[in-house]
Amino acid sequence: MAEKISKRTANIVIALVILGILIFLFGNRNFRAVIILGERIEGLKKDIEKLKAHNVRLEDELRQIKENPEYFEDLARKKLGMIKPGEKKYKLVSPEGKQEDKK
Repeated sequence: MAEKISKRTANIVIALVILGILIFLFGNRNFRAVIILGERIEGLKKDIEKLKAHNVRLEDELRQIKENPEYFEDLARKKLGMIKPGEKKYKLVSPEGKQEDKK
């Protein structure tokens, strides 16, 4: 009889522990919020790393602009369409309708 009582008590304890774990995991809104916020933090950390890498590229480009006049001139020509005095700029239109600048 003592063996049945201890087995019954063990089953009750196991059931209560499982019930407690289930209540903690699924009934606690704060726990779910912590998990969601943890995932969001991980996503933001990845975004920060991407932005840091982009920042390094921009700093390198800025350094090149300041130190290399040829690079600066090339950027002005390509991105702004600038030309030197006396040069002529031509726009060629391809059959697909894309424009191409030529000097």
